[in-house]
Amino acid sequence: MPTGDVAPQEQERDVYDQLRRGRCRAAQDELNRTWFTFFTPRNVLLAQAAIYFCQGNVERGTRTFLRAKGYGWQGLLPDPEPRAACEYYKSASSLIYQRPRSAYTCPGGQSPPWTKEPRKDPVGNLSPSPLAPPEVVPPDPTESTSSQSPS
Repeated sequence: MPTGDVAPQEQERDVYDQLRRGRCRAAQDELNRTWFTFFTPRNVLLAQAAIYFCQGNVERGTRTFLRAKGYGWQGLLPDPEPRAACEYYKSASSLIYQRPRSAYTCPGGQSPPWTKEPRKDPVGNLSPSPLAPPEVVPPDPTESTSSQSPS
């Protein structure tokens, strides 16, 4: 994968940098910790697929890549700056379809948004999102809510 700044979003860039250095476990740890901050759920799946490929698990990487494909490829390159998701897409496509990376281009356009809050892990086995709202415990109806001062 190419070197350089490939993500405007720090956590996506950190996962990419770990993968570029061949640090599969560190990339997985970073993804586990930060997936809910990624720009789109598709980007989470592409990063996970790249991690599986890094670990040598081509079958799982391919399955995860095909799940990412379900979101469509629009918005892989929303501006002329390089993006980690675009690099994952080109590298995975090259590996899966046995064509050079240069055969793949990343379309611009609108990226698929997160559709629910709190965000649901698109991979299915990452750490829970700390952005989930805290559990609200309703008040006990048997307790008195009036506050009277002792006289």
